[in-house]
Amino acid sequence: MAKYATGIATDFLARRKDALRLLRHAKVRAWGRAAFKIGPVRRIASLLPWHRLIPFPPHLSVELTNRCNLKCRMCVRYHAKTRDLGTMEFDLFRRIMDDAAHSPACDVLLTGFGEPLLHPRFDQCLEYAASRGIDTMRIITSATLLTADRTEAILATGVKSVHFSIDGDSSETYNNIRVGGDFDRTIENVTHFLAERSKRCRPRPQVVLRTILMPETEHEIESIRRRWQAMLSDQDEIWVQPLLSPDAENRAQREDQDTMRGNGRVSGSGFLYPCTILWKRLGIRWNGDYDFCCAAGNRSDLGLGLRFQELSLRQAWTHEGLNRIRRLHALGRRQEVRTCRDCGNLSFNAL
Repeated sequence: MAKYATGIATDFLARRKDALRLLRHAKVRAWGRAAFKIGPVRRIASLLPWHRLIPFPPHLSVELTNRCNLKCRMCVRYHAKTRDLGTMEFDLFRRIMDDAAHSPACDVLLTGFGEPLLHPRFDQCLEYAASRGIDTMRIITSATLLTADRTEAILATGVKSVHFSIDGDSSETYNNIRVGGDFDRTIENVTHFLAERSKRCRPRPQVVLRTILMPETEHEIESIRRRWQAMLSDQDEIWVQPLLSPDAENRAQREDQDTMRGNGRVSGSGFLYPCTILWKRLGIRWNGDYDFCCAAGNRSDLGLGLRFQELSLRQAWTHEGLNRIRRLHALGRRQEVRTCRDCGNLSFNAL
């Protein structure tokens, strides 16, 4: 029977078994927060050669497109300044996969701030990545465009896991939240996918059903579990994640407010916890620009302006500019990084 998670304390990237997997353990994170209150610990952490200890990102995110066929009410795309819309050229995708094939990436996510199934050569992208020996592919999709052909492509290429984002267990709730979607068609698409996987008697891909906990969905959480539980296997999961919105207060923001003075400077005895995403994820936008955080707008490149066309994956991950930002975070001086001052994603990613 599938596992049922009533709350996700860390972001989905931190759930992978990678070099930093212990960071998602609540006790380890609590120990880390306590340790970072000690000044010498922060200074030692800032001096560690992270680019040598972790020479390649545990997670690589490749944005096939940042276009989307839905206008979900809670989506960060509609609460932040978004980038120009576009779709990754297939030649660029191939070069990225060629580079990733020679690097020890533990996890390759073929999703960015858009619906990956909108890519006109989605099937070919999966086939090429598989041909390069990349067997850690993951996909996050709304399943609204999950046709029979795309289901076959996902199952045939050995994708590691597929995350289906379905908010609500009724047409009224779902269609009101995921504007432009069709609840009945989406349920049919996912049901067909699970049936086809079962026919092949294969453990892969793992399926994760994701629902955001918010006032509109909280009364349907149990019915969501009942609907899917019998169709999922032991390896599958149901995630119920708290809503992360621009105005949602979180632990990291509260601690920031306690630490910061009114003028925005850190008090003499205060510090700011580092964002762990800097040590575990590297992203590539549809146009080849690198991004290093979860922000949806232009700021996710941290002002470094790095591009895959100019730097390899390893060169970007070990870039001195990124290492400088890591050192500032490790020292508890996150507020000195302009992009990171008012980040709203720290409820997931702060230590």
